[in-house]
Amino acid sequence: MSKESMISEKRIAIKFVLVVLSCVFVSGDAEVRCIESEREALLSFKNGLINDGVLSSWRSNECCKWHGVECSNTTGHVIALKCDHFGLGGEVRSSLLELHHLNHLDLSGNQFGSVPIPEFIGSMKQLQHLSLEHSGFHGKFPPQLGNLTNLRSLALGWNGFETVPPELGNLTNLRSLDLSGNYLRIVPPQLWNLTNLRSLDLSGNDFGGISIPEFIGSMKQLQHLSLHDSIFSGVVPPQFGNLTNLRSLDLSFNSLTSMSLSILGFVLESLQILNLSGNQFNGSIPDLTPFPSLTDLDLSGNNFTGPIPLSLGQLSELQYLYLYHNSLEGLVSESHFIKLDKLTTLDLSYNPLLNLDIAPDWSPPFQLSIISLAQCDVGPYFPKWIRSQKNLSSLYLSGANIRDEAPIWLWNTSSLLYISLSDNQISGSIPNLSSTSIVFMDLSYNQFSGLIPLFPATTFEIHLSGNMFSGSISSICETHHDQLEALRLSNNLLEGQVPNCWEKMPELYSINLANNKFSGEIPGSLVELQNLFSLQMHGNNLSGELPYSLRHCQTLSVFDVGGNKLTGEIPTWIVFLPKSAILLIFKFWIYQ
Repeated sequence: MSKESMISEKRIAIKFVLVVLSCVFVSGDAEVRCIESEREALLSFKNGLINDGVLSSWRSNECCKWHGVECSNTTGHVIALKCDHFGLGGEVRSSLLELHHLNHLDLSGNQFGSVPIPEFIGSMKQLQHLSLEHSGFHGKFPPQLGNLTNLRSLALGWNGFETVPPELGNLTNLRSLDLSGNYLRIVPPQLWNLTNLRSLDLSGNDFGGISIPEFIGSMKQLQHLSLHDSIFSGVVPPQFGNLTNLRSLDLSFNSLTSMSLSILGFVLESLQILNLSGNQFNGSIPDLTPFPSLTDLDLSGNNFTGPIPLSLGQLSELQYLYLYHNSLEGLVSESHFIKLDKLTTLDLSYNPLLNLDIAPDWSPPFQLSIISLAQCDVGPYFPKWIRSQKNLSSLYLSGANIRDEAPIWLWNTSSLLYISLSDNQISGSIPNLSSTSIVFMDLSYNQFSGLIPLFPATTFEIHLSGNMFSGSISSICETHHDQLEALRLSNNLLEGQVPNCWEKMPELYSINLANNKFSGEIPGSLVELQNLFSLQMHGNNLSGELPYSLRHCQTLSVFDVGGNKLTGEIPTWIVFLPKSAILLIFKFWIYQ
């Protein structure tokens, strides 16, 4: 071949490549056009609906650009209609039948007024995904849905269905089925046929104390199984050991009594989420070694006894651990956490016989955001290892047998939002907290002293009762507490006048200043608290008459100003408060 021929062929090849690339770019830039018949079908669908303008974009000629509408990039046909949580009502019109290529229909999170699911949906045989949960559908489950044999996912949760027709068993291609939050009384036996299910949710129904059906253990493709809040009782079927692909299992809040975790563990090595909370499981927690993939473990609210197994410390993937409200006992040491470097939540609370035996110089492998050890034996010293937790947002150590001074570093934990140290013997004073992130504080019934500190404007509850705080509380007037709902300072050594700046705390519903040394008159600005439910000021040295303006506190139900030096008669306006408010006047003692 001559040199000229070779050059010519190369030029032809280059031109061909350029032509191909130009076609690719042109097709990529080409705008998909809406198909007119489908546009008309969507407009007819819209005209049957009641909406608050969320479908205002459904006006232009290009329906593929409408909110909630998805079209094929190649054909322009509407393939998905996702109108979830649009606030829709009204009629679901059969014009949707004109969308012959629609494979995904989502009308969830709307309110169609307690009507049955439209039967015509059962004729949309091309559908692969149908989501109607939280849509206000009631009545009979239409058997026509059994015609949708191409369905891969079906979500009908949180409607008002009482039965499921036999035709459900025709949907053998289903991968995901959600029947949660309905009024089902029996587990649909048609589930037996749905052998391809990966996800099954029957939670929030009322199965009336029946046992979990054994056949669920034969659905070997299941990866996610949720049966919580369904009033199941008895023993978890051993057939669950067949669910070797299971990733998450939620059996919480039933009345289950037994589950052979030690046997199931050897075949559930892939299990990541296990929630057995709120049942009646008893006995000791078994060896956890067979569950190496666990990220979430919740055994709370049961009757488990005995020690926490050391195998817990080998669950290197664990992020969330909930063992609260059991009867666990024994020592908890560093060995229980040795490989838990991914742990973010630790809740062992309300196991009073658990004793945390942790060395003061321990360096934890994890960084926790939530620590809850309430009603465990943590003391006598304040746990120093908590200082290493840089992401700590919630700390609950109430009733933890701590007899120590609160460390200064605790108040400098910048991420801390919620702190509860009540019912200990913790001492010390509290610095200015106005620059912290604390929104909830409960230090009641300890031995704290000094002045009441300043709090951030975002704080919504302050509980400091039962300590030795002294001095005035006038400092609360320095901050506008828009979100403060509860202020409880009873049983301290506080004195001076009750501040008259309650308009700065408009959301307060509970004030307890009882058993202090406050003097002066009850301030009239309390009338600014339109949500005030409870006002307790007994056991002080308050004088004068009840402010007449208090008659405007229409929500006041608990009112206790006894044990003071108030004068005058019990005002007649008290009896004219609305009957909806149950006014309780405790020990209203008048000293003339």
